[in-house]
Amino acid sequence: MWSSTRFSRRAHGEGERGYALVASLVLAILFFALITLVLWESTMRYRAAQRFRARVVAQTLAENAAELAAKGLGDGSSLIVSVETDEGTLKATGEASPDSEGVVRFRIAGEGTTRGAQPTRATVTVWGRVEAGSVRLTRTKHSQ
Repeated sequence: MWSSTRFSRRAHGEGERGYALVASLVLAILFFALITLVLWESTMRYRAAQRFRARVVAQTLAENAAELAAKGLGDGSSLIVSVETDEGTLKATGEASPDSEGVVRFRIAGEGTTRGAQPTRATVTVWGRVEAGSVRLTRTKHSQ
C-alpha cells in the first residue's frame, strides 16, 4: 500500500508542476508589463506637467515685460525693457504717439522665454491710450 501511494503522488505532482511553472511565468510577464505601463504613463504625465509649467511661466514673463514697459508711459522713461531672471528672459518694446485730441496711443509688445527642460517662448501685445494721466487698455493679444 505504501508503494501505490508513492506512485500516485509522483504522477499527480509532475502534472501540477508544469501548470504551476507556466502560470508563474505568465504572471511574471503580466506583472512586468504592468510595471512598464505605469512607468511609461508617469513619464508622459511628468513631461506634460513640465510643458504646462513652461507655458505658464513664459506667458507670465511676457506680461511682466509689458508691464515694465508700460511703467515708462507714466514716468516718461524708455518703453524698451530687457531683463534676465532665474526663470528666463523678458523683453518688451513699445511705441507711443499723441493724436490730435491730446490722447497718447500706445502699443507694447512683450516676449518671455523660459529656461530649463522645456524652453518655451510666449508673446503678448497690448494696445491702449493715456487720457488725463490714466492708462486705458483697448486690446491685448496673447500667443498662447
